[in-house]
Amino acid sequence: YGDYLYNGEVWYGIKTSYKKAIQSITPDLTSVKINRQGRLSVIKEKIKNKDLWKHIKQIEIQYDTHEKFKKNPQTKIITKDSQKLTLKALRKGQTYYVRFRFTDGKNVKSKWSNTKKFTTKVD
Repeated sequence: YGDYLYNGEVWYGIKTSYKKAIQSITPDLTSVKINRQGRLSVIKEKIKNKDLWKHIKQIEIQYDTHEKFKKNPQTKIITKDSQKLTLKALRKGQTYYVRFRFTDGKNVKSKWSNTKKFTTKVD
């Protein structure tokens, strides 16, 4: 058991606190690096409370050619420990948008990060 401090608020008790704390996180997209071949690296999010970080099990990554993720968003899930993903079947010279969020591996998910834009390489 333990209390969590996130965004200046104290969350009490283990069952509800980590869920509310995860749901209140908006991940920082500056911690994602994407190269023009579609290789994506997630730099470990700097969450100050290590107890909260241990409840985060996965990073859900979504990408699409539409800025609002309305056309055909693709979703990939990686473990928080792997932190690397190569997006496959990307079209050359196409602009893509990517965002991500944290999850506990079940139902609890953080908010989506802001969107990052990248254009794939034209050979």
